Amino acid sequence: MVSLYEKGKSNPTVDDLKRIADVLDVEVESLCYGYYKFLLYPCTEKMKEICSENNLQSADLGALLGVTAVAVNCWKRGKHVVSRRTWEELKSLGFL
Repeated sequence: MVSLYEKGKSNPTVDDLKRIADVLDVEVESLCYGYYKFLLYPCTEKMKEICSENNLQSADLGALLGVTAVAVNCWKRGKHVVSRRTWEELKSLGFL
């Protein structure tokens, strides 16, 4: 896992980061920045906040991101994880 991450071929999951933090005896937040900090927020809450603060329905946000309302609802409920690409799109649209 670590060697793939170091080569830029893989990203650790939040659970991986939590296990690494446990081994290092540090808070997981100290290992996180950017995308991972978003995932730890948790991202489910952030997606709900983005919609409510911008008066957007799931379909509206989905249209802005090029995904379906179903995808947005899955993120809001924690059924799927927001991808790094979508996180970057959220940033470029000014939501983060």
